[in-house]
Amino acid sequence: MHWKLALFCFLLACATANAQLTAHGSISLTARLPSSVSLSETMLPVTITVAAGQQMVSKSTVHIKWNINRHESSGYRIVGTLVGNELPGGDFETRLNEREFRPFSEIARRVVLDYAIIGPNNGQGTQQSTIEVKIKDNRLDTLTDGTYRGWIKLEAELL
Repeated sequence: MHWKLALFCFLLACATANAQLTAHGSISLTARLPSSVSLSETMLPVTITVAAGQQMVSKSTVHIKWNINRHESSGYRIVGTLVGNELPGGDFETRLNEREFRPFSEIARRVVLDYAIIGPNNGQGTQQSTIEVKIKDNRLDTLTDGTYRGWIKLEAELL
């Protein structure tokens, strides 16, 4: 009887050993930050001095930094809004990095200063930009000589 029990235990041990499976694998995790665009300044002072039909253009520098996942966003844009100026928004023009001057809208006092479409090779980056603001040339003759002040509120928006 003991030999039957010993044989049974031996067979059970062999069956258990053969039933064990070995599995190998790995897991790879990649952490991604959400897409973002940041500006070094969000409020830029505007000071324009007008004298005898001439003007000193207001210039400011802003740094733009972006990290954009193309699966989340197609790009970004930078929007400027005039605030605190005593003249109508339609009397002002602006440009970024020596491009052509563009007018602010009369009512909303806004303008798109820059935009970028993100491709496979430009998802991250930085850029230093110069923003210039001036009064439209056709308004200079009708303005009183003096200094005109205000602000541009900058906003970065994902597309």
